[in-house]
Amino acid sequence: MKLNETAYKQAQRLIKDGKTVVDERDDWSEHQPTTAQENKFIEDHGWREYAKWHLGADEEYGEETKERYSFPYGDFKRAHRCALWPPSHGRGSTSIQTSSARPTTCTR
Repeated sequence: MKLNETAYKQAQRLIKDGKTVVDERDDWSEHQPTTAQENKFIEDHGWREYAKWHLGADEEYGEETKERYSFPYGDFKRAHRCALWPPSHGRGSTSIQTSSARPTTCTR
């Protein structure tokens, strides 16, 4: 698992442009896109755009598989603060956790 630099740069740009949702840490389970929304996004925009919404990339999986992408941070329109907080339960890579902590400047 490694940091998806393209997604990280997009997250920073969204935050800079004010395209954020200032929500609470535990809101992501309610705010994250559904499987149907993900599939529609992939159908409409392709895998490359889908990848830009995930901070983690596991190169053991193919580029056109959902297994490759982890740490989603937005709803395909805006970055969500609740998704950008580093995971508190130890999942994933330290480099992604450290990087995801940086763009949390979308505060109240």
